[in-house]
Amino acid sequence: MAALGSDFDCARRGEIESVLAIGVSPDRIIYANPCKAESHIKYAANVGVNLTTFDCGEEIDKIRRWHPKCELLIRLKAPDDGEARCPLGPKYGALPEEVVPLLQAANDAQLAVVGVSFHVGSGVTRSQVFQGAIAAAKAVFNAADQLGMPHMQIFDIGGGVSQQVHSLKKLQGKKRYPSTVFGPTYDAFDTVLTGHQLPELHVNDWLVFPNMGAYTASAGSNFNGFATSAICTYLAYSNPFQHE
Repeated sequence: MAALGSDFDCARRGEIESVLAIGVSPDRIIYANPCKAESHIKYAANVGVNLTTFDCGEEIDKIRRWHPKCELLIRLKAPDDGEARCPLGPKYGALPEEVVPLLQAANDAQLAVVGVSFHVGSGVTRSQVFQGAIAAAKAVFNAADQLGMPHMQIFDIGGGVSQQVHSLKKLQGKKRYPSTVFGPTYDAFDTVLTGHQLPELHVNDWLVFPNMGAYTASAGSNFNGFATSAICTYLAYSNPFQHE
């Protein structure tokens, strides 16, 4: 991903360390966590990660104390309408009535607010959810201009953006059965599929799950002594703008 030109959203020190370890420049990292440990803020300052998010006055105080040269994005509370599979609206973000006081507090602390961010959560399928969040962000840009602050330049729409998916063709002819697929551990919660139609399976058969996304291996554990699988990464295409 780094070679293909991706920048990186990191939530804590360990993620920043992992990204820097592969040679990514710190100016390609945003520390996108509105509630950071002070020791992690100091670490970000030491390694040159100079862009982060905030959504409260306490975070402004921590950043002013430990990383005063850091540029800020104000994180807005995203709409919580039950659309996201993994909603983040209830957890993070400033309410509309909190925005202007927070902008003023950051300005008084001599911290540069350079943009706006939000995160509607993962798995959102309706564009209207993003439309509401974008409209709220536009209002914040206008409010900052009215306060006489330097014009903000960054708009971070977070994650959760869905991609168009083309369904695979169903193969006819093989008899299928309602099946439950369990993982290898002794835990009954280790269930992969329930009531899914599958052909009869035999020892040494493989089940292939394409397009699994970001939160599969990263959410694994070594419970019952079963280690997570090794990951083989393949670069399927080249990028003419590949970083040196």
